Amino acid sequence: MSNTTDWLPGTREGQLAMAKEWVTVMTAHAQEWGIPSAPS
Repeated sequence: MSNTTDWLPGTREGQLAMAKEWVTVMTAHAQEWGIPSAPS
């Protein structure tokens, strides 16, 4: 296992891929985690 603590991808493409994954996960669990919906 790596000894690094840097969890943020080093490339812009990697950062965008991680952000898209977060959106997917948060959308799936929004109600369960109490995340309010965006205002319209």
